[in-house]
Amino acid sequence: MTAEKARYAAEHLKEGCPSCEDAAGWLLRLNESAAREVQVPDDLVKVAKAIMQARTRETEDLTRAALRRLKAVLKYDSMLDLQPAGARSLPLGCGTRMLLFRAGEYSVDLRLEAEPEHVNWTLVGQLSNDDNPSDEMSNLPVLVMAGKKVVGKTFSNEFGEFILPDLPRQRLHLCVPLAAEGQQIDLALNRFQETTDQDRN
Repeated sequence: MTAEKARYAAEHLKEGCPSCEDAAGWLLRLNESAAREVQVPDDLVKVAKAIMQARTRETEDLTRAALRRLKAVLKYDSMLDLQPAGARSLPLGCGTRMLLFRAGEYSVDLRLEAEPEHVNWTLVGQLSNDDNPSDEMSNLPVLVMAGKKVVGKTFSNEFGEFILPDLPRQRLHLCVPLAAEGQQIDLALNRFQETTDQDRN
């Protein structure tokens, strides 16, 4: 306001107007708060950025992104390990199965878990860059698809780990879009969903 109006307002406040005193006090506190420098902890800033980044990625149709597919090659399957003599097999579709895939410079370590009393199963995994171990693998979208439908979706944590519970027993494949690299890790899960083999042992 102009100097004349400011002088008039100051004189009016000296007269003891309660409503104007309240308004002036509120404006003074607001001005002090706006001028105060707020120090936000670094950990809180990182969490907020991760949340906002995840929301942004969720709004994108990652399944339709034009990314170069990295076909995953199976490197290890615990089903192929020899079992001790006399060991009994679990019922078909029960137990745990360990898998390791290599897709370009990336590794995908998976654990498939199923219980006899549950219709669905759980997928636990970890992403890593073998060629560049220091490469950041956190906050990557991890999708499980049944055809063109997303039936499971999560994001990797700071260690590249993820978990997808309650996955249906359908023909599924795992997708990990690496938008920054213009690539997508892609591997079929349907042939590994049965965690035991009837002919084994």
